[in-house]
Amino acid sequence: MEWTSIPIEETSEVTSAESEVQKADPLIGLTAAPNELHSAFLSKMEHLRDAMQQHSQLFQSASKPAEEHFSSVAGVVNMDSLIETLGGREENDTRIIPLHGCDLAGIDLQLGQMAGKTYLHLAADAGQGAGFNRLIGLEPGQMLKRAQFCSGELLLHFNESDSI
Repeated sequence: MEWTSIPIEETSEVTSAESEVQKADPLIGLTAAPNELHSAFLSKMEHLRDAMQQHSQLFQSASKPAEEHFSSVAGVVNMDSLIETLGGREENDTRIIPLHGCDLAGIDLQLGQMAGKTYLHLAADAGQGAGFNRLIGLEPGQMLKRAQFCSGELLLHFNESDSI
């Protein structure tokens, strides 16, 4: 299978002219989930920052073997299950995959075809061995129009006829 690298545009904001996906403040009104409020509260506490960093490092080192095993046995996943697993969302023709902790340099997106089927290969590396690789099977007729990285989220814009 031959892979074609997909360019990912880095944007600071996605305007409505570029996409119908709007950035929502997770702490506005009744849409805020308890875990989002708790995270926002903890992020403002300077004395807990060191403990949070140590917890993050422990979590990354503990999850590395499991993530490597999953990557080797998972095979092809579909877009919906990837979005559900990573806590992403779908808005119109855009799939939003949260990749917080990664920067654009650590994200590689490639497109390939085999036996008449189209696949995306997503590799995300957050440094210090934290990251993953996924092979994503696309639905028949589903074509990637554009990829963007904005505020720690990978925005995959699909449409039925045009492709990049």
